[in-house]
Amino acid sequence: MQLTIVKPDNLVIVDKRPARINLTEFPGVPENLHALQWQDNAKHIEYTDEDNEALTELPLWVSPLIEQHQTIIKEEDAPPPEPTEPEKYRALVNQRDQFITETDWLVQRNSDQLLIGVPTNITYDQFTELQHWRQALRGLDEQYKTSDEWVWPEPPGFLIPRYMHAYP
Repeated sequence: MQLTIVKPDNLVIVDKRPARINLTEFPGVPENLHALQWQDNAKHIEYTDEDNEALTELPLWVSPLIEQHQTIIKEEDAPPPEPTEPEKYRALVNQRDQFITETDWLVQRNSDQLLIGVPTNITYDQFTELQHWRQALRGLDEQYKTSDEWVWPEPPGFLIPRYMHAYP
């Protein structure tokens, strides 16, 4: 095991995995400790006000720090908890809102082109299909009350290859 403890930084590194631990909460940690090194060629304690001390074994106060370090690392490595139903549902609503936002420019451009009398980039049928799809998106949260029920409406075919990146 490789171990480094740096008291001023509240840093404990075990086998190259760092963790911040408030060392003042652990009894036995010397007040004048600067650092402890426990590696193949360096086993010593560095003090702030006296000479380094060579080590042949780890002091007893180190064990609780290693246990705390293992607890922190286990929590860091644990998979994130499954999202709750409200979180899943909110993510779907946010994604829906994003799809609407991503096509706002297309609606606006078409309206601007019609207003000034220039040819539009999409046909009347495409525009109508786009507006129906956007309306279907807006109604999803009224139609579905849980994330498991949620079904995405089919987007206009002309959107998929050109404008949509990640539609489910």
